[in-house]
Amino acid sequence: MPDISRPSQFALPEVGGEAKELGTITTPYGDAGVFIGRYPSGGALFVQLVDPENGGDFATFSVNLPRMNHLLREREFFAKTWSENWFMVSPLLVSGWFEDTGRRVQSDWAEVQIWRIK
Repeated sequence: MPDISRPSQFALPEVGGEAKELGTITTPYGDAGVFIGRYPSGGALFVQLVDPENGGDFATFSVNLPRMNHLLREREFFAKTWSENWFMVSPLLVSGWFEDTGRRVQSDWAEVQIWRIK
């Protein structure tokens, strides 16, 4: 497991590479492993939460907006903070690994927050 006390030292995966584990958070529904990878279409970062007991998908905390990737800076991603993901916002921010940049983009279905991996 990486040294999560210094997320800035976390080496981001390459496009086409394997997702990398950042660490584990506790959500209202139990623990979840946090994995960072890249979407095959467009190469933007994704954040996937995985059940640490069985490796099954817990949730995807990012959304792929390839037409808007030019708006992302280094270590940033489009965070899916609405609908079923609202309950993960606080645990992910409290982890200290992420920050909300305060920037927003409008997709076809929602206002999307831009977050950064610290």
